[in-house]
Amino acid sequence: MPFWDNLPFFYGPATHTSVVLAGDLLQQNNVGTSYIGPKYICDYTNGHSFFLDSNLFPGWPVALVYWLPWQNNTITAVSWLQLNTSGCNAFLTSEFSGCRFVINDFGLSHIAHWQAIGPFVDNSSAARDYKEATLLGPPSTLRRKLSFTGSTAPVGATMSVSNTYGWHGPNSRAIVCGYKHLFTGIWHFKVLRYQAGNPAGGFWSDL
Repeated sequence: MPFWDNLPFFYGPATHTSVVLAGDLLQQNNVGTSYIGPKYICDYTNGHSFFLDSNLFPGWPVALVYWLPWQNNTITAVSWLQLNTSGCNAFLTSEFSGCRFVINDFGLSHIAHWQAIGPFVDNSSAARDYKEATLLGPPSTLRRKLSFTGSTAPVGATMSVSNTYGWHGPNSRAIVCGYKHLFTGIWHFKVLRYQAGNPAGGFWSDL
């Protein structure tokens, strides 16, 4: 598992130009076999890119990863209890190109860019705020958010930290991966920010 073994040490300019999701990791939830939950994922390098692939190729490393795909118009989520009892020591969610990622008291959530249910029918931050506030239960006391805009407006949380991946304008992209510390059992999350189609690579940081 070279990718997952090395994930804790990724910080700063990426040594590989990108992380590419392949197979049904490109699909949203409930399409084909792209369902929420533990999933065996193969990782390998091709050129200057890391590939994370749902296709399992003989001889390539395979890890059991908690997979959280996106789903249009709504939120996909996993609670801390579900994550910690899943048997997974790694986490992966769909590529971000406008969606929002939230870490809070409940767990982890992927909030789709477009929300067409409720009083807001558009791709605005207000629409995502509304869906987050109505679907994720009681307000959190702690909340970390990664979004395109990096808006600092909290949704119920008394302590909220916002991050942006919109560094490169409309072509901004992000990949979020997580790993469970072997000894403490605490989850840590990394984000790779990059520009779509830019061979210069991206930048890793803690989330």
